Amino acid sequence: MFDDETGAEPKIVGASIVDPYILLIRDDASIYVASCDSDNDLEEIEKEDDTLLTNNWLSGCLYNDSTGKFVDTESEADNSKSNVLICLLNAEGSLYVCVYPSYVSHC
Repeated sequence: MFDDETGAEPKIVGASIVDPYILLIRDDASIYVASCDSDNDLEEIEKEDDTLLTNNWLSGCLYNDSTGKFVDTESEADNSKSNVLICLLNAEGSLYVCVYPSYVSHC
């Protein structure tokens, strides 16, 4: 996988997929999150939250909360909101769980 911003070519050490999203953990401890559009092209989702940019991530997964146990009641009433969670473990042992892809305001 080639990083357009840095020119580096980190290897992928972990992946998680919940249709239409993909999370990749790379060997430089960074993450790549993307969504597959209707043309089956991957579009990277911008990581505006400094937490996602500045941490060294060891592991992560995407989780589709089909029962609504982890999303707030407002999200359940609004079908346009996501019920996908992103769970990330950083090098210090902290676990981050956020609603995805609107993780910026829900972390």
